[in-house]
Amino acid sequence: YVLTVICSAILWRLDLEPVMRRPAVRETFFLVWSAIIVGLVSVGPATDGGAHSPLTAGLFLPLAFAALSYPLASMLAVGAMVIGAYLAIALGIGGVGTPEVCFMSLALACATWMCASQARNHDLQRRELGRVSRSDPLTGCLNRRGFEERFAAELGRAARSGAMLSVILLDLDDFKRVNDEHGH
Repeated sequence: YVLTVICSAILWRLDLEPVMRRPAVRETFFLVWSAIIVGLVSVGPATDGGAHSPLTAGLFLPLAFAALSYPLASMLAVGAMVIGAYLAIALGIGGVGTPEVCFMSLALACATWMCASQARNHDLQRRELGRVSRSDPLTGCLNRRGFEERFAAELGRAARSGAMLSVILLDLDDFKRVNDEHGH
């Protein structure tokens, strides 16, 4: 437990904002973080006599945490780590029979499947929220935020490739009146 407190204190002092902005680095960070959590949770049953220890129920915790915020592929990787950790304890230290090993492995696999389903639902909701936050609900056209993001992306693409980029601005007289009467 002392190691957990030390690791938490180190992470608390680090500036993780740059890590969280880059998806590939973020996913690697969370997978390594999950592996550390699985390892720490596995220490309990390993030192408490093996797979028959009630502490093996703690192996369900990394699955629940991963389901809350990880994408589907990462969630499945955490599930594989958890099942592998249990099998390593059960087969390496022993203490339980084959039926119990099979049952607990199946329970962890079912929990992984349920958590992966939840992670998939979260992914779909995040994508939908991202789409809705960038478009007008009435017309489906980009709103100001969506336009600015798209324009920045197109400007960057044009700068990298040396291609031309044009923007046409249109000013309609008395359009404020139309917005006021019919809504924006």
